[in-house]
Amino acid sequence: MLMPYRIQWIRFIRSFMLACRARLQGRYLYRLVWLGMVSACIPVMLAGTVYYTISVHNMYQKNQDESLIALKLIMDRVERILSEIETKSLELSADPLMIDALYTAGFNDKEIARLRLLKLLSRVQNANDFIAGIVYYDIRGQTLLESNYGHLRAEQYPDKQELDAALLSPYSAQWIRGSGLQIGENLTFFHKLPHMKQSDFDGLLVFQLNTQNFNAYLQDNSFHVPDKSLLVLDSEGRQLLSSREEISAEPARPNDDTVLQAVRSDSKSGIFWASDRNGRNQLYSFQKTSSGRTYLSSIPEANISGQLAWIRWAMAWTVGLLLSLGIVLSVITSMRAYSPIQQLIKHGRSLGPTPDGLRNEFGYIHECLNYLHQEGRSLSLYVSQIQPNLRERMFQKLLQKGYPDISILQKDCANLGIPVESHYRVLVATVENIHREKRYLPEDQAILGFSLINIMGELLEQNKSLDGYVVTLHDGSGIAVINSRDLNILVHEPHQYALSVHEAVKKFLKLQVSIGVGNMYTHIADVAVSYQEALIALQNRMFKEPSPVLYTDELDMTKKQTVNLYPAKAEALIIEAVAAGELEKARQALALFAQAVRQTQSYPFVYQSYHLLLSSLIRSVEQRGGSLSQLLEHNLFHPMNRRQTAEELHDWFTDTCFPLLDHMAKQPDSSLTTESRADILHICSYIKDHIYSDISLTQCSEMLGLTPSYVSRLFKKVMGYSFVEYVIHCKMDEAKRLLIQKDISIAEISSMIGYSERNLNRVFQRYTYLSPGQFRARYR
Repeated sequence: MLMPYRIQWIRFIRSFMLACRARLQGRYLYRLVWLGMVSACIPVMLAGTVYYTISVHNMYQKNQDESLIALKLIMDRVERILSEIETKSLELSADPLMIDALYTAGFNDKEIARLRLLKLLSRVQNANDFIAGIVYYDIRGQTLLESNYGHLRAEQYPDKQELDAALLSPYSAQWIRGSGLQIGENLTFFHKLPHMKQSDFDGLLVFQLNTQNFNAYLQDNSFHVPDKSLLVLDSEGRQLLSSREEISAEPARPNDDTVLQAVRSDSKSGIFWASDRNGRNQLYSFQKTSSGRTYLSSIPEANISGQLAWIRWAMAWTVGLLLSLGIVLSVITSMRAYSPIQQLIKHGRSLGPTPDGLRNEFGYIHECLNYLHQEGRSLSLYVSQIQPNLRERMFQKLLQKGYPDISILQKDCANLGIPVESHYRVLVATVENIHREKRYLPEDQAILGFSLINIMGELLEQNKSLDGYVVTLHDGSGIAVINSRDLNILVHEPHQYALSVHEAVKKFLKLQVSIGVGNMYTHIADVAVSYQEALIALQNRMFKEPSPVLYTDELDMTKKQTVNLYPAKAEALIIEAVAAGELEKARQALALFAQAVRQTQSYPFVYQSYHLLLSSLIRSVEQRGGSLSQLLEHNLFHPMNRRQTAEELHDWFTDTCFPLLDHMAKQPDSSLTTESRADILHICSYIKDHIYSDISLTQCSEMLGLTPSYVSRLFKKVMGYSFVEYVIHCKMDEAKRLLIQKDISIAEISSMIGYSERNLNRVFQRYTYLSPGQFRARYR
């Protein structure tokens, strides 16, 4: 009956998985939900597994530690009891009554003396709950005094054989597990009398312990783990006590190998895993005493595993709760994350039919993006091919090349209806930080220019006070040529018009523009002059705070008397930071450099300062082993020239230039061929062979047929330090050798290697931190 039921479940699960797979292939939302669920479930399950593993390990470790601690406490308690009994035995053996019994002739015939000794034995027995009986055995008289039964003949005592066996033992005192008087198996302590003799003993003192009371004491005071047991063994591995005898008819006992492993161990304590006689795995702990006894405890592994049940349940509930929470959150977040895509899909499908053959939303969005890209390229191509009308061509020619013949300009103006005599003013609008915009590609520059002049044209038509024309030069900027008969209007209105252009571009294109304004002129031919002045006004962005409208008359370059000083210290900080790979420090130093050059208020000085900075950086990288040819291949000056504001230059240096130079400095120079290295090694060998000669870089360069500057750079790339430093190093090594091996003066050594004695002292001390005389005294 169960088989059809299972088959139905298998079919249901299979159909559910196939449906999920089909839906996952069809919709991105389901993929997102499943991905979120898997992302939530896997970490929780891994964390739960790791936590459970750690908890199990900690639980086992805790049981091991507690087992050793509990065993030590048990051992101390039991040893204290056994020591008290041994002490009582010694006290009894030294008691006058016991001495009289041993050495007084005819003691067995003295009734009063026997009664006094029996009372003494009974008093000692009653003082300790663990003592079941005390026996005094008189060997010579073959009589016994038993604390419970009084005076007996030796042959009447049921355990006479054990007494005789104890007398034959080589030990003067010993604990033995054996039978006792009507008590069952008891723990017995034998003490031969007198205790000072080594042989031919006269008597025997026997203490019998109540094992039942002992086991109950052990259970009540030491064991809180079910099925935990304790064994007390003597030095030969014989069992003295067992805590499980009164609890189970078939107690779990360790096998002989386990007992021998604990007894024969050299350690005073330890813990190990082993199997008992029933084959069950047990955790054994042992402690040894100075008297040779071994305390062995065992805990079944099943009991320890049982303690982990609550951890399993807690982990199951916790993992289930976290999984449920993760699934719920995955569904909610996935639906929220999917919402914009869903809205986009709905809007797209509302515009027209969905393309055929698309399996999911990604395919649909992919086709839409391809379509937009194709349309964007088509629009860029169309805008770039738009031919300007006659009026736009006239202004483009006027602004770029000018009219050599004024009569031709007047004729064109008359044909196009443009007044020659009027008040003219030129505004140039350019987009700020276009390189930061990820929405536009470099080929979209024509579209940006087209959009910009459309905005400027519409705003100019809406302005009733101004007349004018809007043109572009296909560089992404917009140019407005404004004219008015009223001079006052042309003084104030262009500023408001420029601000309106700035706000409109910011609102509709989400871009920032700066607008340069030229001066006013009264003739159409001077429009080109006003245009150049507007461009100069835009150059002020290099050293002025960002402003939407800039004027050329705010800074009269011809009247500046400021002393322009190049910030060499800031340059050195930048080079040092880039060399050390500390790009953040390089950015901070660049800010100091920019602040210093901006104070000059001179566009040519600022522009050339950045060129000098870039040249110095390239030179420093080349000196550190970077390939100059590879650096120059990147043509860093061209992208830098395209940045027209201080902010753009700062961003380019920090985001592009510094990381690139740092990367190039760390790359090995491919110019260091095997031949180049061989040439440098040949120079090194030549220097060592001619160390007493005057060696120069020019001489070595001529030897290789290379220029001195190239050999100097190549030498530092290969050896890591300069040619001069290597020569000095070799000469100092030779001076060291001569100081140690030759009996010549320091002046002669100086002359041999080409130094004066004073210079040798100075250079030698810089390299060795010792003078030549100190060096010879220390190492010779």
